[in-house]
Amino acid sequence: MIATGSSGSGGGDGHADESALLEIPHYDGPAWGKTAEGALEISCHYLWGIDNLLDPSHLAWVHVTSFAGAGTDTRPLDLEETLEGLIVSRWITAEPTPPYYRPMLAFGDNCDRKQHYEGRLPSIAINGSVYTRAGAGR
Repeated sequence: MIATGSSGSGGGDGHADESALLEIPHYDGPAWGKTAEGALEISCHYLWGIDNLLDPSHLAWVHVTSFAGAGTDTRPLDLEETLEGLIVSRWITAEPTPPYYRPMLAFGDNCDRKQHYEGRLPSIAINGSVYTRAGAGR
């Protein structure tokens, strides 16, 4: 969990209101993994970053050699509006693992994977994925 700056109630003193920090399920769970980088800093308006993450359809042609894989061009997206923002997700089942993730997985070339993107107002984006053996997802 990463928090920077103030929640707005601290008068700009730079201290985060810990009660306002997001709870990220399984973040420190020993059975769950995290990519080594954890966060990606980008130099653009924050809304462009959120727009990018909430449009996983672009994976199929922009990230062909890294995050894309079979199913990113054909599987429908599930959209959920929440009080905090929007969740975009989808399961892609029994397809080859995308190149970026292949070295991280020890269970073969095909997998089931869930792509999960959250846009939380006003400016937080959460990107989570589940990778499991083919046939074990959902």
